Amino acid sequence: MEENNAEKVFEVNNLQAIRDFVDVRDAVRAYEILLTHGKPGEIYDIASGENRSLAEIINHFNSFTKVEFKVKTKTNKTIEEEHIEIDLFKINNLGWQPIMSFKTSILDILIFYRKNK
Repeated sequence: MEENNAEKVFEVNNLQAIRDFVDVRDAVRAYEILLTHGKPGEIYDIASGENRSLAEIINHFNSFTKVEFKVKTKTNKTIEEEHIEIDLFKINNLGWQPIMSFKTSILDILIFYRKNK
């Protein structure tokens, strides 16, 4: 996408939606802890503990790339919650904490994409 001269459009449902994005490497570590120390049948939230809007995510990607792109909101929006609450108490009590920073996650996604285009 970065080397292509075609117009770049990033299409989203709701820029104001708030989500907690966790790096997949942190999630895998959480799964490992849950396999060995989690209680069967219990529900554990896995998240970074930091809420971000989709607009903020897009702005971060934009700041790390030289490619200009437009953001288009879908006109046929599906109804989605703007904010979802999470509770890290149980997973934290098993010794898990996210270690990957948000900035590192975004940069690593771009590096992966650039190497595997």
